[in-house]
Amino acid sequence: MKKIILFLLYLVLPLTFYGQSVTIFYPGTDMNLNRMNQLHTIINDNKVLLIGGHGTDFVSLNTAEIFDTQLNISTLITMNSTHDNSTFVKLNDGKYLILGGSADLGIAPGNNVAELFDENTMTFSLVPANMNYGRMIFSSTVLESGNVLIAGGWYDEPSATYGEVYNPITQTFIVTGALNTPRSGPIMVSTPDGKATIFGGAGIYGNEYFQNVEEYDPATNQFTNVSNYFFPNEPNWRLTYSTKLNTSPKLSDGKYIYVIYNSDSLKYRMMTFDPATKTFEKIITLPDFNLPVSASVLDILPFDDGSGNFNSGVYLVYSFVDSVGTRLGLTRFYRDNNYLGVSETSYNTFDYYFSSASVDCFVKFGYLTFLVCGGTTLDNFTPVNHTVYIVPNGAGVELVDNKIPNDFMLKQNYPNPFNPSTKIQFSLNTSGNVSLKIYDILGKEITTLVDKYMDTGNYEADFDVTEEGKNLTSGVYIYQLKLKDKILSNKMMILK
Repeated sequence: MKKIILFLLYLVLPLTFYGQSVTIFYPGTDMNLNRMNQLHTIINDNKVLLIGGHGTDFVSLNTAEIFDTQLNISTLITMNSTHDNSTFVKLNDGKYLILGGSADLGIAPGNNVAELFDENTMTFSLVPANMNYGRMIFSSTVLESGNVLIAGGWYDEPSATYGEVYNPITQTFIVTGALNTPRSGPIMVSTPDGKATIFGGAGIYGNEYFQNVEEYDPATNQFTNVSNYFFPNEPNWRLTYSTKLNTSPKLSDGKYIYVIYNSDSLKYRMMTFDPATKTFEKIITLPDFNLPVSASVLDILPFDDGSGNFNSGVYLVYSFVDSVGTRLGLTRFYRDNNYLGVSETSYNTFDYYFSSASVDCFVKFGYLTFLVCGGTTLDNFTPVNHTVYIVPNGAGVELVDNKIPNDFMLKQNYPNPFNPSTKIQFSLNTSGNVSLKIYDILGKEITTLVDKYMDTGNYEADFDVTEEGKNLTSGVYIYQLKLKDKILSNKMMILK
């Protein structure tokens, strides 16, 4: 039934594909409320937590939604306060600390209320003490001590100038010294030495972007300017406020990955920040990836196999507007030695904007899946309650069972010989980036059946000569399965 539904969606949705593989976009269940600029993260059982944001007429919301990605339903929960253009962290005890946010109409300085969310009980509870400043468009990070550093503010000089630290034991807030550069929406990363690095962000009124890097030292409760640019003598790279947890772009090797934009060259790039060495590094992509001038990057989502080298791919989700309409795009990058190569780009056309939507990723029915929540109508100010699922290439593969196999295996296809279709079964004893490709006897690639991150389990893929549209002749073909550095191949025969 699942394959039939996906196939029907493939027929009715206006999709444009690049490359040999297929990415499917299809609508999910609407959220309970129209919302934009909400905080969001994946919690237990692959549920998506959507916190606050604002609704119609810029009214800040005091509700959260728990979107069950497996059942495709959303449950509304009332919070103790509104949280729009706010920030949150996951504390060491597993609870989420949600902080402040703007008043209705995005008015600063916003509120100074903090509350906790417990994903085990799905409940919100107020923190007894308030922050020292009302804040909106700001950031937070959990220090090595377990305390939380909070900094930044929009349209409000005091909150942009002074940070504060939350102690989860005493549930109190203490003001820090002044930042060297008051700013809104900075990026903050905790470092292993107990300090935190602060970079990026915009001016208090959004009229400039800051490139200098500062460091917070809890021993002195002060900020120190450590460099003027991410990269020496290379100005005008930008990155700003995110509505996700600040740990979301963290790779398994401890580095963080970001998309940056240069206002001089008008180019997008990726960079990493290593908290261990406190250094930035640009990532080479081949060919250079560039987005339309009207593009808005929604999120970068890395999936690596545990090596920290992006072996399972890096996914970029973005939107843009062209002569056809509003586009929602997905580009996948693969790791090749010291650079990222562009593997696949797909997009779909919609009748609303995505510039303020949230994107989260999980495994649904054995498929790597993205959920895009919210957005706005074409006036770019009125939020919508729509959701969209994106299933990258390899959607024709079915999870037979999720038992962990003893070995990495590729079985003989059946039937064999075949015309027009056959099934290919394989087993993955470790998770990672998987490709399943078909070649002719001379080694020319015919098509890609799978190219995505997959969990352990036993799978079955369909290969249909007529669906591939390759007009394949009778003869011997090779199908090859690759998992990380392991490769298995078998022969199949088409008889016409």
